Amino acid sequence: MKQHRASTKETVLVLGDELEQRVAMAARRLGVEPAEFIVRCLERRCAQVLDTKNHPGNTGELNGQTHGEATYRGWAIRPSETRVVRIIEELTHMPIEQILGRPKARAPVEARSMLAYLLTNDAGLSPVDAGRILHRRSATVNRLSASVEQIIGTDDARSELVAHARRLFRNGITSGKRYPPPPRRPSTSGELLVGLRVRRRMSNLTQPQLAARAGIARETLSRLERLKRRAQPETVKALARALNVAPDRLTDSR
Repeated sequence: MKQHRASTKETVLVLGDELEQRVAMAARRLGVEPAEFIVRCLERRCAQVLDTKNHPGNTGELNGQTHGEATYRGWAIRPSETRVVRIIEELTHMPIEQILGRPKARAPVEARSMLAYLLTNDAGLSPVDAGRILHRRSATVNRLSASVEQIIGTDDARSELVAHARRLFRNGITSGKRYPPPPRRPSTSGELLVGLRVRRRMSNLTQPQLAARAGIARETLSRLERLKRRAQPETVKALARALNVAPDRLTDSR
């Protein structure tokens, strides 16, 4: 029998022996701690109920009726950075020490680029936070991630590995739905344009060409791309117009 005790500081969840064993077994299969498994299950259930409330046509679950998984259009649960690292280790057959090392051999570099891509896209980390895990600068994280973004959907072996990793992320607790956008941190000193370099390269523009189109100095553009400087709203709009993209695409690493 499941019991709980709640206070303003903590919540204690006590599971019956049988349920506790089942949770432990499921958590081991997914490679997470039991507590994390329970939290993710609760998050998923809350997302389903909230999504049903937000879409009046989906009232069956609230009325006690059973509906298929396709009924829900809520967010999927993001994998933790620990899970992303563990899965990349398994799929590439390389320990994290080798992936994060300094050798320029092709295999570790490709593994590192996939890790950067999944940390920023699937785990929802900022390039700065992903850089702390990869022991690289945020600009390097953006470059590594962009190299993978360009081959997604092609016959490149990395594309299949990324797809395989994503199938593992959804193993048992997520449903394959889209992820929520990472939370935005308000800043009074401007925006970090984590997607600027990727968008410029996708437009086949050099830094001098884009700087001229946007009416800013080339050195300013370089500092913005390397995340050494924040952009004011008018600069973001000018760059977005020059690249023919929405302004929020420049603040999104995907």
